[in-house]
Amino acid sequence: GRSLFLAEFYAEAPGIVGGGKEKAAAQAGAVRALGDEATAHWIQARIAESSKDFATAEQEFKAAIAASNGNPDFMLNLASFYRRRGRLEDLQRTVDEAVKSANRSRHTHALFDAAENLYRAGRNYGGAANLLREYISGPWHSEQAPVFQAHYLLGNLLEKMGEKGAAADQYRAALSLASDFEPAASALKRLQ
Repeated sequence: GRSLFLAEFYAEAPGIVGGGKEKAAAQAGAVRALGDEATAHWIQARIAESSKDFATAEQEFKAAIAASNGNPDFMLNLASFYRRRGRLEDLQRTVDEAVKSANRSRHTHALFDAAENLYRAGRNYGGAANLLREYISGPWHSEQAPVFQAHYLLGNLLEKMGEKGAAADQYRAALSLASDFEPAASALKRLQ
């Protein structure tokens, strides 16, 4: 929640607006003192990444996973790091591990996040579409990944795969759940 947002702000913000790596590191210490070792490692990973110390960043992302007992959210943080670094094989492997963990632990929003990671990497659209179908049809949904957004992302994937009719169906499904969701309305208009 708030501590994650603050840590991200401090790691990324220029010193002139009160950010800085020292404040982010202090935030990591505060989070660690609250007993959230995984998030503290995640903050340290973001600090290292913003300092272009990619080896340390990768170690810290992996330490966050270990400290979280394999929480798929922390696995997907590592997958996002791999995407930003252009390490697409590592991205795919990590996404696959996160999906297995999500299915075991009911962290089903991780299916959405995994699909989004693949989409943004321009990789394995078919696999990403299957993850979204699994999420949409599954019994557990999350506020972190509203179903209308899953339909929209699935529409984007299908469109990239050349399946325009199926994509339009997904945009309509998104609009049936959130009638004022402008991106889906625009996408549907573009296809018609």
